Amino acid sequence: MPGWKQEAIRLRLQEGLTWGELVARFKDRFPGLNYEQVRKKLSDVVRRSPEYRDAQVKPTEGKRTEEWNAAKGEYTSDRLIEICEQDEITPELILKAHGLKPGLWEVINYRNTYWHSQVKGGKRLVMYHSRLTAKPLARGIDLDEIARHYAQMDRKYRRPEIAVKP
Repeated sequence: MPGWKQEAIRLRLQEGLTWGELVARFKDRFPGLNYEQVRKKLSDVVRRSPEYRDAQVKPTEGKRTEEWNAAKGEYTSDRLIEICEQDEITPELILKAHGLKPGLWEVINYRNTYWHSQVKGGKRLVMYHSRLTAKPLARGIDLDEIARHYAQMDRKYRRPEIAVKP
């Protein structure tokens, strides 16, 4: 692959340049092409690269719903999550996968379904759909918050001032 193609892929994927910025950088390389033709050439090179395809395979992104039922005091989350097949599926793991801190929530119910999917290039993915219903704990203890609290405390000893009688 010529050096300019690798450079275009790097600038787009790693440095986040827009298509317009890429065209401005590479337009001199293609003197007979107009703006749209250069843009198409660059986007074809970038989108066909393995780096681009790998960056697009993100099963945890997509449709998700969250709901709070005030009458029951329950939170419901419905989303695609990422779990390794070797992992032991526990309520704590499910809470973390839904972005909740296990010390602050109690799992009421969860249901996971999975299926196999294939993406371009023959890569096989295991996709998990998870629905979680949880309640906040009345007295949830978050050790991270306790550690932050103690880290912010002023622990310097100050000798109390004693009033001297004349």
